Amino acid sequence: MKLLSTKLTLVLLVVTIIGAAMVLSVRYVEACRLQQVVVNDEPVEDWSKKYEMLSEAPLISQPVDSLIESILSKRSVYKVDLKYDWPDALRMSLNDIDPVAMLLDQSTGRMFGLDQQGRLVRLKENGDQWERPVFTSVHAGRMFARPDDVRVKVVLDKLELLRLENLNLYRLMEEIDFGNSSFLKVTIDGLPFRVKVRAENLIEDMNRFVEFVTRYDHDLTDTKLLDVRFEKMIVASNGK
Repeated sequence: MKLLSTKLTLVLLVVTIIGAAMVLSVRYVEACRLQQVVVNDEPVEDWSKKYEMLSEAPLISQPVDSLIESILSKRSVYKVDLKYDWPDALRMSLNDIDPVAMLLDQSTGRMFGLDQQGRLVRLKENGDQWERPVFTSVHAGRMFARPDDVRVKVVLDKLELLRLENLNLYRLMEEIDFGNSSFLKVTIDGLPFRVKVRAENLIEDMNRFVEFVTRYDHDLTDTKLLDVRFEKMIVASNGK
């Protein structure tokens, strides 16, 4: 009987604690009312006027789906990341896109990122993107737009397939030069020569290059350019 009484006491104690926690949670949520909206680390002034669907209601009751949909309707916004910044703020990052390649603008010499769709994006401060290949001899154009050279998107698609098939080869590709309208010149890490390939056949040409250098023991000491665009012929030259 005494054991039963002890168990009952413990059960009642647990129920009381849970109940108190629920009450405190409800009160905390009610107290966490929206007071601030931060976009790209900058507080938004008059946020209630700029985002009319928001109000000084509890954070969890804010219509964040409608907010994101409204922001994405703008032509200059392609991605919205939103999180609750407790106890009283919503924090958003716009166009925080991970680049899959980099582009050195031919006109200005500035470095940009490229997303998988071929759009120009800002580089992030962390160093992860520096392992991506650099596209050169290309005019960057407007931010979040595609460069005029249609081969850029073609090459990005091919590179993604190559990354999945042969990650080591993908990582060795330092630079892709778009300077000639008929072919690309690829710089491989550690090699003194560049490889001439076709944009639409990038994977096939690079695989042909790998087979050539690993299967045949040719002296390439004086080679400056290795043309691998032809199925049954590799052309080595010491010119540009």
